[in-house]
Amino acid sequence: MSSAETGRAAESDETGDWWSIEGEFPLDNERGLRGDPLSLPVPNAALRAASSIESLDSWYAIGEAWAHIACHFMPPSPHVVDIGCGCGKMARFLYLHPDLRYTGIDLFKPGIAWCRRAFEHLAGDRFRFEHFDGISEVYNPGGTIRPCDYRLPFDGDSIDMTICASLFTHLLEPDLIHYLEEIHRVSGVGGRALVSIHDQPPAGQRFAGTEGRIDIERGYFLDLAERAGLGCREEIGNVYGQQVYLLERGWKGSRRSEPAAGDAVATAGPRERSRGSESSPGTAPRLELDPTNLLTVPLEDLGAVEDPALAGIAIPRADVGGERLGLSEQFLSEAESYHRSYARGSRVPEILQTALSKIDSLPEEALILDVGAGSGRSVLACLELLPKSRVLATDLSPSLLSILKRQVDAEPRYGERVAMVCLDVATDHYRPEAFDLVVGVAILHHVVEPRATIGAVASALRPGGWAVFVEPFENGGAVLRLAYREILAAAAGGREIDPEARTLLEALVHDHEVRLKLASTPELVPVLDDKWLFTRSFFEESATAAGFERPEIFPSHSVERPFSEQTKLYLERGAGLAPEALGDWAWQILAFYDEALSPELKRDLPVEAVVLLRKPE
Repeated sequence: MSSAETGRAAESDETGDWWSIEGEFPLDNERGLRGDPLSLPVPNAALRAASSIESLDSWYAIGEAWAHIACHFMPPSPHVVDIGCGCGKMARFLYLHPDLRYTGIDLFKPGIAWCRRAFEHLAGDRFRFEHFDGISEVYNPGGTIRPCDYRLPFDGDSIDMTICASLFTHLLEPDLIHYLEEIHRVSGVGGRALVSIHDQPPAGQRFAGTEGRIDIERGYFLDLAERAGLGCREEIGNVYGQQVYLLERGWKGSRRSEPAAGDAVATAGPRERSRGSESSPGTAPRLELDPTNLLTVPLEDLGAVEDPALAGIAIPRADVGGERLGLSEQFLSEAESYHRSYARGSRVPEILQTALSKIDSLPEEALILDVGAGSGRSVLACLELLPKSRVLATDLSPSLLSILKRQVDAEPRYGERVAMVCLDVATDHYRPEAFDLVVGVAILHHVVEPRATIGAVASALRPGGWAVFVEPFENGGAVLRLAYREILAAAAGGREIDPEARTLLEALVHDHEVRLKLASTPELVPVLDDKWLFTRSFFEESATAAGFERPEIFPSHSVERPFSEQTKLYLERGAGLAPEALGDWAWQILAFYDEALSPELKRDLPVEAVVLLRKPE
């Protein structure tokens, strides 16, 4: 299952059976191409032959062709998985992509060993190579794992692109189906797979061959992919004797045999294209949901005035080229990492479903304003929970909105129901009384003036409309701070704790204390990402000032074990740590705080809460 293009070559007496001489297979480099200390070496002929391409010219050409196609279709800052990576013929070209993270997988253990040694000193953790000890009568008869039992070593919804260059040309039918399902599992929304097949089975057969070469009828293969949730986005054509297809998770559109005019190239793949009608330079994007009808200021298309990769996202004309106050690199250059961290295991759909269940008189075709939409957790949840709704998504970060746009473009049924505008959500640019519902998930604690945002929201809502906010509260945060101080004191006294977990708890305590003092240190407000912790009285006073009825406030989390559950979330998102990092003794302290308070009191001490605001009719 390495990246074979012509069928694995028979091993010579010099190389022997590579699976039976582990540790003796020659792992040296091509002696005639020594390069310099900063260049990648080239694997020797024996390694290349065992990976099916002994000819150095062919090895280079095929690797470059596949890498070129992959780069054309991948999004910015992608995590790419190469199943059947061999000895790195494609990886060496993808290495030139500075923002790409790569994981190569193969059952050819010498190839994996060579790649680790070759890439480690130059790429560090950015490039990883994993050995899969799969059972294969032809390529790895001593393997221990059946291909149909193999689970790709990634969380669900975590991979942007999977490359299978000559993988399906060697997989038996049950294994092929399993791999398609695994690719779907690990792919993020709009995640893609670049795959190849031989498509010349004997007449009357849909699937034929052995591990040495598998042929599958084109339509049958694409049907299998669709059953696994991977639609055919593009038919690339013949690449060195194999038919190549671009599959995409959730794609329901028609198959295209050639890239359409205007497709983006290199690091900005087709997912970045606007689904609206074409816009002339200097004009606002014209979508089915037109933001020019919903805002009171002239708009421009960001793709025309700032960055072509942002085409289809509008911006107020007065804000073009302006400073984005209070926006740190976490939401700009680091937006992809921020998105991945908070998209994984998101509870936003569940939280909004609970909130919407408490709202009456919401139209079936509600017009929704999402303030601080970010990369789209709340937008996508609204589109699913209210299937006929339309959403104007606003955020100050163009980087986060571009991620949202990528996800919307990946799902055709969303495209005509979403418009995006890059603006400061606190500015009162919304058309008065235009919206049925306003949603703001984890936004008010980021903005410089949360009261101004609430006032702008009130103006934008029609009489009888609702606003839903989800925000951190000081009440439960204070309890957590007390628990963390107790844990840190015990750790200082000698109790065992993971150093990274200790650092995280110290940072959380410090963060809480700094945010409580912001009223007396206003110079810190613009530079902090997380600025505020709220109280019930803040929302009651702000709601009254903005003309809302008395707010309804309830915890967004379970009241059974709120402090333990929030700590697990902090460990995972803040440091990538498992619960075991704290130790049983620390969890016993947190359990005490969970159990010492009644459910009624814990409802009044939320760590995070939902705030429902209704505008009187």
